[in-house]
Amino acid sequence: MEHGDDGRSQEDLLDGPASPPDEPERILDPFRKAFAWARVRLNLSGELFGTPQCPVARILTPVLTVLGASILVCNPFESPWREVLAFAALAAALFSVGYRPHPLDALRRPGKPMRWFLCLGCVLVLPIVTFYISALLVSLIPDTSENTGIAATDTFGEYVVMFIQIMGEACLSILLFALLYKALNRAWGRSDPWVRPLVAWLVSTFLFGMPHLPTYRWNFLQCLVIFFSLFLGFAAFVATRSWTILFLSHFLYDLLSRPMVLNACRHAALLWLLVAAACVYWHFGKGSASRPASPPAPPISADCRVDGMPGGGIAGRGIGCVHADRSPLPEGVPAVGPMIGKERG
Repeated sequence: MEHGDDGRSQEDLLDGPASPPDEPERILDPFRKAFAWARVRLNLSGELFGTPQCPVARILTPVLTVLGASILVCNPFESPWREVLAFAALAAALFSVGYRPHPLDALRRPGKPMRWFLCLGCVLVLPIVTFYISALLVSLIPDTSENTGIAATDTFGEYVVMFIQIMGEACLSILLFALLYKALNRAWGRSDPWVRPLVAWLVSTFLFGMPHLPTYRWNFLQCLVIFFSLFLGFAAFVATRSWTILFLSHFLYDLLSRPMVLNACRHAALLWLLVAAACVYWHFGKGSASRPASPPAPPISADCRVDGMPGGGIAGRGIGCVHADRSPLPEGVPAVGPMIGKERG
């Protein structure tokens, strides 16, 4: 293939522009865009955390993380002190890695209406989908057990304690992700930017799910389902980079065992899906049909040749070029060429 040749014959070039891409390529294009968006989100979620400059903070971060996790797992204090102390230690460790959780951190960026829509989807739809997939997988496992701590929550005070505990668990899951990402940054510095956050996401989910083994009587198959649900739940943080959205998604997932909460969330998620379908139809269907089609390029006549170009190449609209839809310049009228000297504007 010669230089400047795009693989089409001379007759095809004279006939007009190339034909649009095939239908399978157009079908796969949204999936390619979604994959590219996921890679960008993974990279951004990893770069969200800074490196502590103070040596004391570098020591305190792993110490506070281990302390908070130990308080949650080993139950050295009575409730509610257990949940409060664990949340305080984990929140301090999260501050030490440069992340500042804010109650409205998901909605502080102005001019981003789709961000609100994405946050609502992560809070309403993602827990519902994760809940039903987990319930289906658990039904295939024999000898499963229920989380007695969530099932026994009845009074308002118990819900407040559960609220604080899940805040601490959200801090712990982000901390594990941040520490693993920093370690992988040093070990795999030359890998693709999105690979390190993905590996940190997988490993941190496994580490975060390990303390759930005693809760489910060391049923490893059931804990694998829990790992899967935690992996899907952490997607709320990867998509929004928001501690608040991750916490609300986790809290709602734990409440879905209540039939009243489950029915309300199903209706809210259905409404969100209907709005999402309408937006997709407006963008790809009605919105695309209402845009005027771009006019086709004028056909190029056989007189548009430049001597000396390989293969009798096409010169475009240069000097001496005659298009099929245009008459040639009158005799004596100079063709427009590059301006020099004072003619230049």
